[in-house]
Amino acid sequence: AFLATLLAFAQQGTGAAGVILFPKELVGSAVELAGAPQPSWALLVVPASNLAGAVAGTALIGAVGCRRAMLAGLSGMTAATLLPLLLPRLLPPPSAPMLAALLASLGGWAIFFQLGPGCSYFVAVTEAAPPRLRALSVSLGNSARYFLELLAIRYFVQVWGAASHASLLLGVAAVSALCALLLQLHLSESRHPSGGIDLSATWRSSGAEQLPRGASGYTSAPAA
Repeated sequence: AFLATLLAFAQQGTGAAGVILFPKELVGSAVELAGAPQPSWALLVVPASNLAGAVAGTALIGAVGCRRAMLAGLSGMTAATLLPLLLPRLLPPPSAPMLAALLASLGGWAIFFQLGPGCSYFVAVTEAAPPRLRALSVSLGNSARYFLELLAIRYFVQVWGAASHASLLLGVAAVSALCALLLQLHLSESRHPSGGIDLSATWRSSGAEQLPRGASGYTSAPAA
């Protein structure tokens, strides 16, 4: 239950649903901060990056495993969140290059989200418990994820408009870094070097007994 909830928080605790659904507010803030004209393609940065990250994320999980993909994505999200705090010092406004860098960091965040918790969650949550508890694990994880999504959809615009952007960015970076640390400690890699999936690694980390070799946890009706 703890690992399933942690995976859900890693995916949606950063307000990812709000970033993906309300990019207009974020792009508007970037344009205002940079003091440069908004390019016609600016509003396509988040959806295009989100799509590219989702496609690449599925391939990354198969190549390096769910745990490594999750940690890499969360680390990238942390860096992309902190970058806008440094850019005013590196590229003082008004500056078109600063706006381009801000949009790049926004797109990078969306890509890293999908490379990590966006795609990896759906694999990891099914491996977070032994077969007899898998349905409960998935149910708890999805319930927590949907709850966090609803909070983001309901309050993202209001919070972004009312709170200090620097404080929000630091908070999101802290959440990403904390989730990466906790998953580093609690999420076991389940991918064999040969490309197979070893669910027993995660089951052992949850204190469950390993199934006998060849057992799947499911039974089938006898043939007629």
